[in-house]
Amino acid sequence: MAEKIPSISELRKICQKPLRFETVAYARYFIRKISIYFTWILVHFSISANQVTVAQAVFGLAGSVLLAFGGRNWAVLALVLVQFGYILDCVDGEVARYRKASSVNGVFLDNLNHIVVIPAIFWGTVLYSYLIHNNILIIAAGIIVSIVVVSPVKKADLNTLFNLKDKGENPQYDFTSLQAENDSVNKQLEKIDRKNKLVIWAQAIADYPASMNILAIAILFDLIWPNQALIPCIIIYFYAFYLLGREGIMLLVTLKTHKIEKKFKRFFG
Repeated sequence: MAEKIPSISELRKICQKPLRFETVAYARYFIRKISIYFTWILVHFSISANQVTVAQAVFGLAGSVLLAFGGRNWAVLALVLVQFGYILDCVDGEVARYRKASSVNGVFLDNLNHIVVIPAIFWGTVLYSYLIHNNILIIAAGIIVSIVVVSPVKKADLNTLFNLKDKGENPQYDFTSLQAENDSVNKQLEKIDRKNKLVIWAQAIADYPASMNILAIAILFDLIWPNQALIPCIIIYFYAFYLLGREGIMLLVTLKTHKIEKKFKRFFG
Protein backbone atom coordinates (compact mmCIF):
# COMPACT_ATOMS: atom_id res chain seq x y z
CA MET A 1 0.00 0.00 0.00
CA ALA A 2 1.39 3.40 -1.01
CA GLU A 3 2.43 5.74 1.76
CA LYS A 4 -0.12 8.46 2.46
CA ILE A 5 1.61 11.81 2.19
CA PRO A 6 0.36 14.42 4.71
CA SER A 7 -1.25 17.64 3.54
CA ILE A 8 0.82 20.83 3.34
CA SER A 9 -0.46 22.05 6.71
CA GLU A 10 0.29 18.69 8.36
CA LEU A 11 3.69 18.58 6.71
CA ARG A 12 4.55 21.99 8.17
CA LYS A 13 3.94 20.66 11.68
CA ILE A 14 6.11 17.61 11.02
CA CYS A 15 8.98 19.22 9.10
CA GLN A 16 9.25 22.80 10.33
CA LYS A 17 9.95 24.08 13.80
CA PRO A 18 7.65 26.90 14.95
CA LEU A 19 8.54 30.00 12.95
CA ARG A 20 9.21 31.98 16.14
CA PHE A 21 12.26 29.74 16.65
CA GLU A 22 13.55 30.35 13.11
CA THR A 23 16.60 32.57 13.61
CA VAL A 24 16.95 33.68 9.97
CA ALA A 25 14.35 36.34 9.19
CA TYR A 26 14.46 35.69 5.43
CA ALA A 27 13.65 32.04 6.02
CA ARG A 28 11.01 32.80 8.65
CA TYR A 29 8.99 35.31 6.66
CA PHE A 30 9.51 34.07 3.13
CA ILE A 31 11.45 30.90 2.29
CA ARG A 32 9.81 28.56 4.83
CA LYS A 33 6.42 29.53 3.42
CA ILE A 34 7.35 28.15 -0.01
CA SER A 35 9.97 25.50 0.77
CA ILE A 36 7.33 23.18 2.21
CA TYR A 37 5.70 22.86 -1.24
CA PHE A 38 8.97 21.56 -2.70
CA THR A 39 9.31 19.24 0.29
CA TRP A 40 5.78 17.95 -0.32
CA ILE A 41 6.73 17.11 -3.92
CA LEU A 42 10.02 15.42 -3.02
CA VAL A 43 8.63 13.18 -0.26
CA HIS A 44 6.49 11.52 -2.92
CA PHE A 45 9.73 10.06 -4.30
CA SER A 46 12.59 8.09 -2.78
CA ILE A 47 14.85 11.14 -2.58
CA SER A 48 17.02 11.47 0.51
CA ALA A 49 17.84 14.65 2.40
CA ASN A 50 21.50 14.28 1.48
CA GLN A 51 20.60 14.15 -2.22
CA VAL A 52 18.69 17.40 -1.78
CA THR A 53 21.77 18.89 -0.09
CA VAL A 54 23.93 17.93 -3.06
CA ALA A 55 21.35 19.46 -5.42
CA GLN A 56 21.52 22.64 -3.35
CA ALA A 57 25.25 22.87 -4.00
CA VAL A 58 24.79 22.19 -7.72
CA PHE A 59 22.25 24.99 -8.13
CA GLY A 60 24.26 27.43 -6.01
CA LEU A 61 27.49 26.75 -7.91
CA ALA A 62 25.76 26.77 -11.31
CA GLY A 63 24.20 30.14 -10.52
CA SER A 64 27.54 31.53 -9.35
CA VAL A 65 29.37 30.39 -12.50
CA LEU A 66 26.62 31.72 -14.76
CA LEU A 67 26.71 35.04 -12.91
CA ALA A 68 30.49 35.21 -13.28
CA PHE A 69 30.66 34.55 -17.02
CA GLY A 70 27.15 35.11 -18.37
CA GLY A 71 27.18 38.87 -18.09
CA ARG A 72 24.03 40.93 -17.90
CA ASN A 73 22.16 38.70 -20.35
CA TRP A 74 22.18 35.75 -17.94
CA ALA A 75 22.33 37.55 -14.61
CA VAL A 76 18.65 37.16 -13.70
CA LEU A 77 18.69 33.40 -14.39
CA ALA A 78 21.90 33.13 -12.34
CA LEU A 79 20.23 34.86 -9.38
CA VAL A 80 17.20 32.56 -9.68
CA LEU A 81 19.47 29.49 -9.55
CA VAL A 82 21.27 30.81 -6.47
CA GLN A 83 17.97 31.59 -4.74
CA PHE A 84 16.62 28.14 -5.57
CA GLY A 85 19.77 26.69 -4.02
CA TYR A 86 18.85 28.45 -0.78
CA ILE A 87 15.30 27.09 -0.95
CA LEU A 88 16.81 23.60 -1.17
CA ASP A 89 18.99 24.53 1.81
CA CYS A 90 15.74 24.64 3.78
CA VAL A 91 14.14 21.68 2.01
CA ASP A 92 16.90 19.19 2.87
CA GLY A 93 16.27 19.61 6.60
CA GLU A 94 12.53 19.30 6.10
CA VAL A 95 12.94 16.08 4.13
CA ALA A 96 15.27 14.74 6.85
CA ARG A 97 12.69 15.48 9.55
CA TYR A 98 9.89 13.88 7.56
CA ARG A 99 11.90 10.70 6.97
CA LYS A 100 13.35 10.82 10.52
CA ALA A 101 16.73 10.51 8.87
CA SER A 102 18.76 13.35 10.37
CA SER A 103 22.42 12.37 10.49
CA VAL A 104 25.92 13.64 11.21
CA ASN A 105 26.74 13.15 7.52
CA GLY A 106 23.81 15.39 6.63
CA VAL A 107 25.01 18.18 8.91
CA PHE A 108 28.54 17.75 7.52
CA LEU A 109 27.34 18.02 3.90
CA ASP A 110 25.24 21.08 4.73
CA ASN A 111 28.20 22.85 6.34
CA LEU A 112 30.48 21.82 3.48
CA ASN A 113 28.01 23.32 1.02
CA HIS A 114 28.06 26.64 2.84
CA ILE A 115 31.86 26.69 2.89
CA VAL A 116 31.93 26.14 -0.89
CA VAL A 117 28.82 27.91 -2.17
CA ILE A 118 28.97 31.18 -0.20
CA PRO A 119 32.46 32.15 -1.46
CA ALA A 120 31.34 31.06 -4.95
CA ILE A 121 28.45 33.53 -4.85
CA PHE A 122 30.84 36.31 -3.85
CA TRP A 123 33.25 35.33 -6.62
CA GLY A 124 30.41 35.21 -9.12
CA THR A 125 29.64 38.83 -8.23
CA VAL A 126 33.34 39.77 -8.30
CA LEU A 127 33.92 38.37 -11.80
CA TYR A 128 30.61 39.78 -13.04
CA SER A 129 31.73 43.22 -11.86
CA TYR A 130 35.27 42.86 -13.20
CA LEU A 131 34.28 41.68 -16.68
CA ILE A 132 31.63 44.39 -17.05
CA HIS A 133 33.31 47.34 -15.36
CA ASN A 134 36.97 46.29 -15.87
CA ASN A 135 37.94 47.28 -12.34
CA ILE A 136 41.06 45.35 -11.28
CA LEU A 137 40.72 46.39 -7.63
CA ILE A 138 37.59 44.25 -7.38
CA ILE A 139 39.78 41.14 -7.78
CA ALA A 140 41.84 42.11 -4.71
CA ALA A 141 38.63 42.71 -2.76
CA GLY A 142 37.34 39.32 -3.93
CA ILE A 143 40.46 37.57 -2.63
CA ILE A 144 39.97 39.19 0.79
CA VAL A 145 36.29 38.23 0.88
CA SER A 146 36.96 34.63 -0.18
CA ILE A 147 39.37 34.24 2.75
CA VAL A 148 37.34 35.89 5.51
CA VAL A 149 33.83 34.82 4.48
CA VAL A 150 34.46 31.27 5.74
CA SER A 151 35.30 32.60 9.24
CA PRO A 152 38.92 31.41 9.64
CA VAL A 153 39.03 32.47 13.32
CA LYS A 154 36.03 30.28 14.13
CA LYS A 155 37.53 27.32 12.27
CA ALA A 156 40.91 27.79 13.95
CA ASP A 157 39.06 27.87 17.28
CA LEU A 158 37.39 24.50 16.62
CA ASN A 159 40.53 22.90 15.17
CA THR A 160 42.52 24.00 18.21
CA LEU A 161 40.06 22.25 20.52
CA PHE A 162 40.28 18.97 18.67
CA ASN A 163 44.06 19.16 18.25
CA LEU A 164 44.43 19.59 21.99
CA LYS A 165 42.08 16.67 22.60
CA ASP A 166 43.85 14.40 20.10
CA LYS A 167 47.25 15.12 21.64
CA GLY A 168 45.96 14.62 25.17
CA GLU A 169 47.20 18.07 26.13
CA ASN A 170 45.69 20.77 28.31
CA PRO A 171 46.07 24.53 27.80
CA GLN A 172 48.57 26.25 30.06
CA TYR A 173 45.91 28.41 31.69
CA ASP A 174 44.15 27.69 34.94
CA PHE A 175 40.57 26.91 33.93
CA THR A 176 39.22 27.43 37.43
CA SER A 177 40.56 30.97 37.78
CA LEU A 178 39.38 31.87 34.28
CA GLN A 179 35.85 30.53 34.69
CA ALA A 180 34.43 33.56 36.53
CA GLU A 181 36.18 35.98 34.18
CA ASN A 182 34.89 34.23 31.07
CA ASP A 183 31.35 33.98 32.43
CA SER A 184 31.35 37.71 33.16
CA VAL A 185 32.63 38.61 29.67
CA ASN A 186 30.15 36.33 27.91
CA LYS A 187 27.21 37.70 29.92
CA GLN A 188 28.21 41.23 28.93
CA LEU A 189 28.44 40.21 25.26
CA GLU A 190 25.05 38.48 25.42
CA LYS A 191 23.51 41.59 26.98
CA ILE A 192 24.92 43.71 24.14
CA ASP A 193 23.62 41.25 21.54
CA ARG A 194 20.13 41.35 23.02
CA LYS A 195 19.85 45.11 23.49
CA ASN A 196 21.89 46.61 20.68
CA LYS A 197 19.94 46.31 17.46
CA LEU A 198 22.90 47.71 15.55
CA VAL A 199 24.99 44.71 16.62
CA ILE A 200 22.21 42.33 15.56
CA TRP A 201 21.84 43.95 12.15
CA ALA A 202 25.60 44.13 11.65
CA GLN A 203 25.83 40.39 12.29
CA ALA A 204 22.87 39.64 10.05
CA ILE A 205 24.14 41.42 6.95
CA ALA A 206 27.46 39.60 7.20
CA ASP A 207 25.91 36.14 7.17
CA TYR A 208 24.25 33.93 4.59
CA PRO A 209 21.53 34.31 3.25
CA ALA A 210 21.49 38.10 3.91
CA SER A 211 24.79 38.52 2.06
CA MET A 212 23.39 36.55 -0.89
CA ASN A 213 20.36 38.84 -1.05
CA ILE A 214 22.39 42.03 -0.75
CA LEU A 215 24.61 40.88 -3.63
CA ALA A 216 21.49 39.99 -5.66
CA ILE A 217 20.03 43.46 -5.08
CA ALA A 218 23.33 45.01 -6.17
CA ILE A 219 23.26 43.00 -9.41
CA LEU A 220 19.64 44.01 -10.07
CA PHE A 221 20.55 47.68 -9.55
CA ASP A 222 23.34 47.24 -12.09
CA LEU A 223 20.91 45.72 -14.59
CA ILE A 224 18.37 48.52 -14.15
CA TRP A 225 20.91 51.39 -14.09
CA PRO A 226 23.98 50.08 -15.95
CA ASN A 227 27.29 51.88 -15.54
CA GLN A 228 25.84 54.47 -13.17
CA ALA A 229 27.15 53.70 -9.70
CA LEU A 230 29.10 50.41 -10.00
CA ILE A 231 26.89 49.12 -7.20
CA PRO A 232 28.20 45.48 -7.24
CA CYS A 233 31.78 46.77 -6.92
CA ILE A 234 30.84 49.00 -3.99
CA ILE A 235 29.10 46.13 -2.21
CA ILE A 236 32.11 43.83 -2.67
CA TYR A 237 34.42 46.54 -1.27
CA PHE A 238 32.07 46.93 1.67
CA TYR A 239 32.12 43.20 2.43
CA ALA A 240 35.91 43.01 2.04
CA PHE A 241 36.48 45.68 4.69
CA TYR A 242 33.53 44.71 6.88
CA LEU A 243 34.26 40.99 7.07
CA LEU A 244 37.99 41.57 7.50
CA GLY A 245 37.24 43.93 10.39
CA ARG A 246 34.86 41.42 11.94
CA GLU A 247 37.49 38.69 11.78
CA GLY A 248 39.98 41.01 13.44
CA ILE A 249 37.55 41.74 16.29
CA MET A 250 36.78 38.02 16.69
CA LEU A 251 40.51 37.28 16.85
CA LEU A 252 41.12 39.89 19.55
CA VAL A 253 38.10 38.74 21.60
CA THR A 254 39.16 35.08 21.29
CA LEU A 255 42.67 35.82 22.54
CA LYS A 256 41.73 38.36 25.21
CA THR A 257 38.88 36.41 26.83
CA HIS A 258 40.48 32.93 26.45
CA LYS A 259 37.33 31.61 24.80
CA ILE A 260 39.07 28.47 23.50
CA GLU A 261 40.17 27.42 26.98
CA LYS A 262 36.62 27.75 28.25
CA LYS A 263 35.27 25.69 25.37
CA PHE A 264 37.90 23.03 25.96
CA LYS A 265 36.83 22.74 29.57
CA ARG A 266 33.16 22.55 28.64
CA PHE A 267 33.56 20.03 25.81
CA PHE A 268 36.39 17.84 27.05
CA GLY A 269 37.18 18.75 30.64
